[in-house]
Amino acid sequence: MAKPKITARKHMGDDLYSWAVFVDGRPRVTGLSKREVPYWKARLAKDLAEKPALGGRCLRAELFRDCPRNHHWYRGEATHG
Repeated sequence: MAKPKITARKHMGDDLYSWAVFVDGRPRVTGLSKREVPYWKARLAKDLAEKPALGGRCLRAELFRDCPRNHHWYRGEATHG
């Protein structure tokens, strides 16, 4: 299995909290400030090294249930990229 590519860039907006961390081109953590990006990149790298089968679920929703797209909070599952 190839090592996943972890990147970060502005995503869906032009405000302070419009940064996102991507794994293989798919957003995994959204709604971040630029200061939060290094933490989440390291966290994803560690998590993917331990559990390479993590799918395209929103990691922030899985961990904290505070994903900006909280339409799925009541079931505890992410329904977006």
